[in-house]
Amino acid sequence: MSDYKQDQLSVSEGDMAPACISAISETDSFCDDLNLPGTPYQLHVFPLYTEFVDPESIKPAAKAENLKYEISHDVPILTCRKRQQKKESLIYQKHETPEFYEKRIYPTPHNKSSSNNVSKRGQIKGMSKKSSIRLRKRAARIEDLSLWIDLTFADDVMVNKSITERAEFSYYCLKRLTKYVKDKFGLHLIWKREWQDRKSGKNIGEIISHFHVLFGGMSPKQHKNWVSICCQILIRWVEITGTDNENALVVAINKKSYRRIENPKHATCYISKYFSKDEPLDIPPGESIGRCWGKSKNCPDAVPWIISLTDRETVKLIRHMIRKKKLKSKKGKFIRNQLHKRYSTFLFEDEVEIGRYLNFIGVFDEVPF
Repeated sequence: MSDYKQDQLSVSEGDMAPACISAISETDSFCDDLNLPGTPYQLHVFPLYTEFVDPESIKPAAKAENLKYEISHDVPILTCRKRQQKKESLIYQKHETPEFYEKRIYPTPHNKSSSNNVSKRGQIKGMSKKSSIRLRKRAARIEDLSLWIDLTFADDVMVNKSITERAEFSYYCLKRLTKYVKDKFGLHLIWKREWQDRKSGKNIGEIISHFHVLFGGMSPKQHKNWVSICCQILIRWVEITGTDNENALVVAINKKSYRRIENPKHATCYISKYFSKDEPLDIPPGESIGRCWGKSKNCPDAVPWIISLTDRETVKLIRHMIRKKKLKSKKGKFIRNQLHKRYSTFLFEDEVEIGRYLNFIGVFDEVPF
């Protein structure tokens, strides 16, 4: 072999070795490009939104062998004689004097604190950011929201009432309407209470509450007659409030008071735009506006798909989300920082969109949901 060919072969071998080393080092340092601390993400994929959960923040399940027990002696056993009495639709229960005693074993909590040290919730002055996030996440776990109805109050039912009395009265009316909707139509609901200054009428300048309510659980037959259902609900609402205003019914059944939600994604848009907003209120000392949101007891809760990602898959997903969701803008700055630092966060990405992302980065050949 000539000297020229030997020199050329040695050069080509010398060039090949650094290329291989650089390729290996590139794959090894793939996760160090973004300088992302923490552990890989665990995805909780709901039908309408996705949670990015740090596995270290998940509390381990309590096991029987890890619990400590204490024995309580001479626990009285109450012998109860139940009888039903049709009086004001109430069920009475009569307790006799305890005659028997037994020994019981109770698991004691790890950090047992006295009830005197537990702080009680103070007077509610407004809706916090954490409460707003809980509302948006809980509403996004309801897949069949199909109706939006606004419930308002006439002036005469709120005259000469304090803010606390108005809050209690409005919540009482909503509870009666919830029972009516559940018994007659079989629907469930989630609601948000909003306070605003009255622009006209007897209570001008005073803050009065109204409700934004989302209904779900409608059958195919009810979907065809959704306008009639909305009108029946609003007529019943006027009856529950007990107003004497003749125009209250006309205002209640106005077309602007109700609408149909065609797409579940529209529900998340309404929740983000209307449910999560809360204007600052000037509440006098000693007054409380009550609960800001709630749901009915028959409200369903979706079960998520739990997917554990590796460190490499986590970095790929974060890069893809930042590029596709345009998180480099000012609006996405907070979520981008949360993803970079591997903090728990969430996005209103449904299971179809997040399935495309996971399929693109190679987590699944076929997405299971």
